[in-house]
Amino acid sequence: MSKLTKKSSQKNYRKLIIYGLSFLMVCGGVYLLTIIRSPIEAPSPEATTKTIEELTKTRPIIQGERLYIPKLGVDLPISTSQSESDSDELAVMADNVLNRKPQNGNPRDGGNYVLAAHRLELGWTPEQTRAKSPLYNIDKLEVGDEMFVDYGGVRYRYKVSEYRQVAPTALEIENRTGMPQITLYSCDLAGYDAGREVVIAKPAGTVDI
Repeated sequence: MSKLTKKSSQKNYRKLIIYGLSFLMVCGGVYLLTIIRSPIEAPSPEATTKTIEELTKTRPIIQGERLYIPKLGVDLPISTSQSESDSDELAVMADNVLNRKPQNGNPRDGGNYVLAAHRLELGWTPEQTRAKSPLYNIDKLEVGDEMFVDYGGVRYRYKVSEYRQVAPTALEIENRTGMPQITLYSCDLAGYDAGREVVIAKPAGTVDI
């Protein structure tokens, strides 16, 4: 092969790489634009009401710990991590709601039942992104909205009592409380450093059918 032919081949190869990278960047930009322009929608009021009826009027089949937030379409298992390292906790939150500081409370014994999950985690498809971002619409929760927790063979009902935003350094939200409650939180959509969205929910009885 002549030097001229080699140079031509190398030039074409570089062009292919540049075109390929440009294509990937365009596809990535289109995908991000789709997520931004078409945010993850919360269930309709009718769907929310139907879910609440299913959770309260049908004998519950309880297997392990689970969190239900009808208004957000959340129906996920709750798990603790082996340690409080970022890697262990992120591994749990890949498919679960994380129970942080389990020693500080639970539905059966009272105290502060601290739960955390992803706000926005990108997947390869919009469907994967929705599945990985269970608390995307946490800011839509209002006082009086219901959530349910399966714990120790019992389905507990809670009602939202407070919503607030705090700094990422506000670790006191995880402290044990004198009265039983759920503290549910996730990151701000702008990222971890921008703060946390926090929802407090108080017990409203159990589901007995």
